[in-house]
Amino acid sequence: MKRLRYIGLGVMVALLAWGYVAFNHWQREMIFMPSRAVGHTPPNGSFSDQWIDAPAAGGVEGGKVHAWWLPAASPEAPALLYLHGNADTLSTNVAAIDRLRQAGFAVLAIDYRGFGASAALLPEERSAYADARAAWQRLEQLAPRAVKRLAYGHSLGGAIAVELAATTPRVDGVVVEGSFTSVVDVAKSTEFDWMPLSLVVSQRFASDEKVAALKTPKLFIHCARDEVIPLRFGDRLYEQAGEPKSRLVIPGGDHNDCPAAAAGEWRDTLRRFGGISA
Repeated sequence: MKRLRYIGLGVMVALLAWGYVAFNHWQREMIFMPSRAVGHTPPNGSFSDQWIDAPAAGGVEGGKVHAWWLPAASPEAPALLYLHGNADTLSTNVAAIDRLRQAGFAVLAIDYRGFGASAALLPEERSAYADARAAWQRLEQLAPRAVKRLAYGHSLGGAIAVELAATTPRVDGVVVEGSFTSVVDVAKSTEFDWMPLSLVVSQRFASDEKVAALKTPKLFIHCARDEVIPLRFGDRLYEQAGEPKSRLVIPGGDHNDCPAAAAGEWRDTLRRFGGISA
């Protein structure tokens, strides 16, 4: 009987372990929604492909991260690492990336592992952070004379940019567009609010636990009519952030192309933040 109890306990532990692995896999799929869309590229041959080695992290194998490098006319121009949101790729963000270049920045934009032409691996929170750190090192190599180097993250990429700035002392500023406090906070506003989310969510992206202590200058951008990440999440994140910080709330607009709703104001605000004179 004792042996049977041990066997039963072993089966239960195995089922629980399998359930955790399966649930974690599902979370990663749902939160990242990785896309392999490729095709569209920046106009006028204004970019070069970059391939960056990213280390194993969070149970994800090491692999190649694909990036575009869009240099500025001057080697001293501020340089910017662009981190897109979930379900997007470089190709679906061509307009956003080129808009940053036209604002006067040298831009390095990446697809995390699992996205676009990068290594075909299911990403994980820690692997996305590792991809951003590896890309930051490449940005430093590509733009050694830049007067400033910034991290710009949209949506999920905003949480990755906050993490990068919190763990990398050489980040001169972080721009957070249409982002949130944490995945748990967002999930609590959905039909899953009955679940013990703080216990079961493995992909937390908890910017709210980092921004208060983050001394790096921060610019928060949000559209008032963002239908994916409502403005209240941007309000909370801004309120929790420590100084120095600034904010641009754009009337109207939507989640996927917020700057287009106030292109001139967005451009001027970003240029001031990046130290570009009028």
